[in-house]
Amino acid sequence: GAGPSPDRMLLGSEGILGVITEAWMRVRPRPDQRASASVRFDDVHRALEATRAIAQSGLRPSNCRLLDPGEAAYSGAGDGSHSVLVLAFEASGVPVADRLGHALELTAEHGGSWDEPRTGSSGGDHAAGAWRDAFLRMPYMRDAVARMGGIAETFETATTWDRIGDLYDEVRAEMAGAIE
Repeated sequence: GAGPSPDRMLLGSEGILGVITEAWMRVRPRPDQRASASVRFDDVHRALEATRAIAQSGLRPSNCRLLDPGEAAYSGAGDGSHSVLVLAFEASGVPVADRLGHALELTAEHGGSWDEPRTGSSGGDHAAGAWRDAFLRMPYMRDAVARMGGIAETFETATTWDRIGDLYDEVRAEMAGAIE
């Protein structure tokens, strides 16, 4: 806010004048093993706890996306009565069903429930596919929603795991107040 900062022209994710002098790339085979499930939670705070357990488990899912009931309904991944955790694992030449099974055990400890997981070379389920399709359509949908007087936007923030539930509640309360 106090004017341009010369170091910001070179540093950070939005640096504009940096010069790449060297790069390396790792090429991996396309995944041929996939497993996924969409886990429903009655309580978003328990869903947050399950997400934390998975993130700290070392399982390294390829997708671990928590949708609150509103986003789940908006994307078509749910009916708006549950939070939905979209989980997916993929690898090349290495089975991933066991990792998904372990992740599902962790979600069950926090009240999660799911339908039959999908495994094999396709490995996608309905909720995960609905969320993915909505995610890809969102930039186009956002403009249409804005023309109808609505606002649909994403913002990013950071907090510690022990504060995530409070942050979620506070943001929801502030948004509700602003909308009113």
